[in-house]
Amino acid sequence: MTRKHELALLIDMITLAGRLFRQSLKTRFFLSFLGRRLWRGTTGVIIFDYPAALRPGDGERGGTWLDGDYTLPGGLVAAAGHNPFQLVPPSAQWQASLHGFDWLRHLADAAEDEGKQRAAEYIIGWVNMDGDMLRPAMKPQLVATRLAAWSRFLPKMRHLATPDMLAKVTTSMARQAAWLDITAPLTEDGLPRLQTALGLTLSGLIFDTGTERVRRGMDMLMREMKRQILPDGGHNSRAPDALIPLIADLLAIEAGLTARNMPKPTYLTETVKLMQTQLVLMRHRDGRLACFNGGLEHTAEELTPLLPANKRGQAVRYAQKSGYQRLQGGKTCVLVDVGQTGHGTESINSHAAPLAFEMSHDRHRIIVNCGPNQVHGPNWHLASRGIAAHSVLGFDSDMDDPFLRHGAAARHLGPRLKAAQWDVSMRRSEDKNGIWLDMGHAMFVASHGVRHSRRLFMTVSGEDIRGEDLLMPGVGVSPANNAPFHLRFHLHPDINAGLQRGGGAILLVTPGGHGWQFRAAGEAPI
Repeated sequence: MTRKHELALLIDMITLAGRLFRQSLKTRFFLSFLGRRLWRGTTGVIIFDYPAALRPGDGERGGTWLDGDYTLPGGLVAAAGHNPFQLVPPSAQWQASLHGFDWLRHLADAAEDEGKQRAAEYIIGWVNMDGDMLRPAMKPQLVATRLAAWSRFLPKMRHLATPDMLAKVTTSMARQAAWLDITAPLTEDGLPRLQTALGLTLSGLIFDTGTERVRRGMDMLMREMKRQILPDGGHNSRAPDALIPLIADLLAIEAGLTARNMPKPTYLTETVKLMQTQLVLMRHRDGRLACFNGGLEHTAEELTPLLPANKRGQAVRYAQKSGYQRLQGGKTCVLVDVGQTGHGTESINSHAAPLAFEMSHDRHRIIVNCGPNQVHGPNWHLASRGIAAHSVLGFDSDMDDPFLRHGAAARHLGPRLKAAQWDVSMRRSEDKNGIWLDMGHAMFVASHGVRHSRRLFMTVSGEDIRGEDLLMPGVGVSPANNAPFHLRFHLHPDINAGLQRGGGAILLVTPGGHGWQFRAAGEAPI
């Protein structure tokens, strides 16, 4: 790591320490007896509910929650018969996920009526235990997520709770909105700050007394969107699934502004369209997302409500700023990561796998990346972010660690990507025969003295895909002699694979019965 990068980390640590110190002082004061009087007396009448259709739940996941499976990002938890809020949290991340209440939508959509009743009980229980006095639950981005989750569920809850209970929930939401207003400026940088800006705006739209809060929220939201949303509609974290809650909240804000007869900024409307286009680009033909840079697949049912009808089946071919390419022919789709190295706060969940790709045919995935492991602890999470968890070339040993995982910087800033320069290049060409992608990166120049180049070709019909990987000497360095390397092609669990031709080929069969033959030139074993 260069001295320039070390200095940048030092500045980041000092900036973060200052923000955390100010946030701690402000939190302690406003949770004190005197400070509580400045925000806990706030009330208002709810005049707008978050459109629940924008964030549908997974009823099957809700059913497992009823059975005691409280698994959330940050830990696997199974404790049937216990209230999750009374359990010892396995990690701070799991605790934050619990208090964010985003899981509430799955419970509310469970097949049994018990799911809705249990969801209402959790909200009322949180209010009765004075949850807005719990410091871990009052981080601004968590308050923003919780307010949106509760607002989505309120129309159902009005039929499940007494007027007194509903009044308590409304009072708690008003208090949390007031808390968000006073703590929003100290939210940590990156996606949490954008989430807080969305929540602040929504909290102003929800209550009849929130007009000024809407104005402050919109000012913060426009500022953060211009900082974090790329010109092609992607988020600067480059995680495709980061767009899902962002688009949903933005569409909810548009609906709220319309309901309040307040003007919608042109920039807001145009940026939402770009984000929707980006979301379509990153979908496979099964309607779910590709797994890049910390993103999960999600269901087609979850993505469809976020897209206008005229874009649900269309996809652009590439996103230059976000760094993704799409090859599509017939019923075959290949998505490739050709983006540059992330840095700073936006790389806290980014993956280190330039030129990784995924392939699907019809509604079945064939070659995939592993996706993020969010529930088995930090070591597995880091492993899922590295080269080995992706369909890409890697060396058997001596690769540089791309993550910040040791020392004071790692303890304070988290396992972000190191500020390396991978120098990713890409050239696309198309003709009547098909599509070519010529790509390369310099991730291995420092460790092995070579630059990796990858070429992909897909015929117009999508029935023939060919690839070529080359290791070429880097400029001004000596390549490592005879360093063992490998090419990984991770198969989706639904694929049935069998050796053919004496081990010289592999037949890949999808659940739909389509067969693909995988062959490799040369003498290297498959």
